[in-house]
Amino acid sequence: MKRSTGAFIGGGAAAAAVVAALVVAGTAGPRFATSCPAVAKVITVDVHLSGTPGLAHDVRLCTSGGCSAPAASVLATANADRGPSVQQDSLPGGGTLPTAPTSAETPSPVLPTGGASFPAPTFDFFSRPPSSWTFDTAEEYPTAVVVAAYGADGHELASRAVDLSWHRPYPHDVCRAWLVTRPVTLAVAS
Repeated sequence: MKRSTGAFIGGGAAAAAVVAALVVAGTAGPRFATSCPAVAKVITVDVHLSGTPGLAHDVRLCTSGGCSAPAASVLATANADRGPSVQQDSLPGGGTLPTAPTSAETPSPVLPTGGASFPAPTFDFFSRPPSSWTFDTAEEYPTAVVVAAYGADGHELASRAVDLSWHRPYPHDVCRAWLVTRPVTLAVAS
């Protein structure tokens, strides 16, 4: 009886192709795939006031690209956009914004020096004044900031320059790859 080696070789190649397909199909399944939900990336810097935080009527955060607008003007603009029937003085995060300083803030906040330019931060409505203020950094990770607190008369109560160090809070989670930094602390003396 004569055997055909061509059929045996062809059959072996077909069997190898089937095994390869099964291996690929087995590893491409949901066990190994990463499917992350759509999550908005909001990068913030928290400023915590210590000492007598109730004296602060505004807190400003500055990056190399500019300073946040006064919080009272941000809330006034938001109220104007909402219309008179839905204006509010409390914030969604539960805080109540202090009244605006009665005169211009002096000295004006200064920008940090050196490094790359970052957009000016914005006041975040989930702040909890007077002790906790949050600023959105426009999806950027500034390396240095200057924070300043102002009293009811607009005079600076305290300010300081801070170098920020960003790190991943969930280093092994590929879906939560954003960075965070420690809160900036500013002491407000009475």
